[in-house]
Amino acid sequence: MRHGKFFLKNARWLSAYFDKPQKLEWWLQNIENMSRDYWLYIPSSTEEITFETLCLPINEDDLSPEEQDLQDEMLEKSGLSCFFYKDQLEDIISNLKAQNQNFEKNNLLKAINYYWLNDAFITIKST
Repeated sequence: MRHGKFFLKNARWLSAYFDKPQKLEWWLQNIENMSRDYWLYIPSSTEEITFETLCLPINEDDLSPEEQDLQDEMLEKSGLSCFFYKDQLEDIISNLKAQNQNFEKNNLLKAINYYWLNDAFITIKST
């Protein structure tokens, strides 16, 4: 997990301003407690999302559009890219549940990757 070490090294200065990074799996397990104002950022070098992908929560609630632009620029220069916010993750989960109430964990990961790459919901084939 090469990008994880890069992420922690370069995100260290962010810890004074933001909550600590957690694995995606942790965010999914705790989604009910996640603030709607959080955006999750991941290392820009990420090529595939896994449950081990570190996600840094950024609260963008009280920022003006200009401040958001500056923050986004700062985060991008630090090697981070915007991933998802709470509603998007909930929508991906809801879409899967609509297809199969008892979907498998690996299908959730496929659905997250699909949405991340295509900005669209995945259709899981029934077996």
